[in-house]
Amino acid sequence: MSDRFVEKKDILVSFFESYVQLNEEEEEIFVQEVSKLENAEEILNIPISYEERGKKIGRAEGRKEGLQTGKKEVALEMIKQNFTVDEIKKLTKLTKGQIEQLRKQI
Repeated sequence: MSDRFVEKKDILVSFFESYVQLNEEEEEIFVQEVSKLENAEEILNIPISYEERGKKIGRAEGRKEGLQTGKKEVALEMIKQNFTVDEIKKLTKLTKGQIEQLRKQI
């Protein structure tokens, strides 16, 4: 892909993201028209920046949530094995309040 094409693509993507809100019918017509172009596949596969940002944020939140879930599962197991609150805090980095909440679940 040439630098000039990339530059034009970026301008076009920015324009559409900022100014053009297509409904389903309009989007279908747009896709049909773009499909007729020489570089149709490349154009139709251009990631939309807000979509990519959303995916990145979602992955980060998922990792954070997964980490918290894992810590809580470990803490629950430690509670069952009669570890002290201080030991659980030290190993899981959960707060005393979080550990007490988990203890109530058992």
